[in-house]
Amino acid sequence: MNYSIRIKIIGDSKASLTSQIRLVTLPALTIFTTNLTTSPMPLNNHFIYTPPQEPLRVLYEDDDIIVIDKPAGLLSVMGRLPEHHDSAYLRILEKHPTAKVTHRLDMATSGILMFAKHRDAEVAISKMFQVRTIKKNYIALVQGHLTGAGSIEVPLSSDWPNRPKQKVNLEDGKPAKTLYQPLAYSYVCVNS
Repeated sequence: MNYSIRIKIIGDSKASLTSQIRLVTLPALTIFTTNLTTSPMPLNNHFIYTPPQEPLRVLYEDDDIIVIDKPAGLLSVMGRLPEHHDSAYLRILEKHPTAKVTHRLDMATSGILMFAKHRDAEVAISKMFQVRTIKKNYIALVQGHLTGAGSIEVPLSSDWPNRPKQKVNLEDGKPAKTLYQPLAYSYVCVNS
């Protein structure tokens, strides 16, 4: 697996991080690039949450943020049920009790996940997400054959009875846009 992360934050104190974000005239401050996990989550209608137990791999850490490599199969934040509490956030809280969630990845998605270490960093990062100075790229393994690039634009909201799932919500959902393009095709023969 190859991961690359470029983090460009002007200054090294939480005050300079916050003040730089307030300017909102800076170019993209953070770019995340993730590669496909080598062990995709299986489709399973009889799901039992069994998160990976390896320690989280820290990719970057400073006084303001901690960036980890979240494995597929681990929730980003605690689920509603007690058996769904093990999560990247809960594990981060064990070492950084003031850490805050800045964004999430789906349970089945592996990739780069960032947490703020304090409230000022959380506010600054939230503003970065709001003005879209944080770019997120995903590479996914899909079944079927795409006929080219495109976009999906549907409003999403939490599916509260089935958290952490999301659902299309045309009335109250937040706008969401996904751009996609095929990168490569691979054909696999399966013997029955």
